[in-house]
Amino acid sequence: MASNIKRRRYTAGAFLTSETVMMKMYGVGRHTVRSAIGEMRGMGLVESLQGRGTRTNHARARRSCLETGGA
Repeated sequence: MASNIKRRRYTAGAFLTSETVMMKMYGVGRHTVRSAIGEMRGMGLVESLQGRGTRTNHARARRSCLETGGA
């Protein structure tokens, strides 16, 4: 999912699918989904808004990609 955000497959400010949908999509538990979102938040790729969900943060995603030498 992080690579899709870096490659801008999500529009700026787009909300990610729900944790339940991600659990089914990737065949993992809630803890794994929350850990992944936490890592992406730490990288500056997403931001979580209480009661609204998690959305992409392209300004930081681009910076992160440049710092790591990604596309």
